Amino acid sequence: MKKIIQFAILFFIGTNLLGQSGAKKYGLVEHFTNLPCPVCASRNPNLYNRLSTYTNSVHHIAFYPGIPYSSCAYYQANTAENLVRKAFYGVNGSPQVFFQGLWVNDDAGFISTAKLNALATATSPLEIKVEDQSGATKKIKLKNLGLFSIGAGNLKLFVALVEKQINFLAPNGESIHKDVFRKFLTNPSGNDVVLIPSGGEAIIDLPYSLSPNWIASNMYALAWVQDISNKEVINSGSENDITSVEDIILDNQALKAFPNPSIGTLNIDYSKYKEAKSIELWDAMGKILYQTDITSNSSGVHSLDVSNLASGAYHIRLKTNLGIVTKTIVK
Repeated sequence: MKKIIQFAILFFIGTNLLGQSGAKKYGLVEHFTNLPCPVCASRNPNLYNRLSTYTNSVHHIAFYPGIPYSSCAYYQANTAENLVRKAFYGVNGSPQVFFQGLWVNDDAGFISTAKLNALATATSPLEIKVEDQSGATKKIKLKNLGLFSIGAGNLKLFVALVEKQINFLAPNGESIHKDVFRKFLTNPSGNDVVLIPSGGEAIIDLPYSLSPNWIASNMYALAWVQDISNKEVINSGSENDITSVEDIILDNQALKAFPNPSIGTLNIDYSKYKEAKSIELWDAMGKILYQTDITSNSSGVHSLDVSNLASGAYHIRLKTNLGIVTKTIVK
C-alpha cells in the first residue's frame, strides 16, 4: 500500500510566534540489540521497565546491528540501514543504548532515573509533531519556537518507520520486542535541515510502502533532528505523542505586562483568564527562570522583580486549564 509522509517544517524566529518560546523536549533512546544474544535477553527487560514510567517523556527505537550474531532476523530484514546507524555511533556490541546521542550504561536499566527525571523541565527550540492523516498521509511539523535560527550546517532530519511491539519467541528467549526499526523514510544518513528565514515554511513529501510482513496498525513514524557533528539530538516527535491542553495556544490580548520594557518590577495582569494555573518566565534560550503557581484566591495580578535580569527579550508563559498564553517582554 502506497502512502505519503508529509513533512511540514515551520520555523518561527524571535517574537513572530506570539512570544511562544521553548518546546517540550523528549528524550530519544536508541537501543541496539540482537535477537540471538543472551545478554540482550537478560538486560533488555530492565531497560523496558525503566522506560515504562516515562512513556510521555521518551521515544524508544530498537536497531539491530547484526552483532554479535548476523543471523538476527530483524537485522536481516534491513541490513543496509541498520548498518548505517551502527556505523554512525560506532556500535561494537549488543546491547548498547544511546540517550540523546550519547552512550549510556549508568546501571542495570542503562539510563539513570536522574537523567530521565530531568526531562520534566527540559526544553528545546524545536518542536516536532507527527500526525496521521486518515491512512493516506502522515504529516510531520517542525517548529522553531522563536529562540534562534535553526537549520543548515550539521543538522539532519531522520524519520523512521517503527513497529510498536512484536510478540514472538526469539532465539535468546525474548518474547516481547518493542519499537522495532523497520525502515528510514529519509536518507539513512539524514536529510539536510535547510536554513529557513524567519516565519518561513518548507513542506517535504516522502512516499513509502508498507511491507506485508508488518502489522499496519502497529506502524508509526518517529522523527528526530540531530547535529551529526556531536550527535546531539535537538528534539524528537512521534505520532504516538499525547496532545495535551498545553499544545493549545490561546489569544494573548487579555494578558497584560507592564511596564514593558521594565527595569524593576514587572506587573503581570492575568485577571481575564479565570482558569489560570501558573506563571513562568523564560529566557530566549528556552530556560525557565521563574515559576509560581496561581491559587484560587489570587488577585489576578502578579508582580515580579526583573531588576537582576540581563537586557534582552523574555517570555511570559501563563498556563491555564484551557491552554497556554504567551507574551514577550523586554528588559
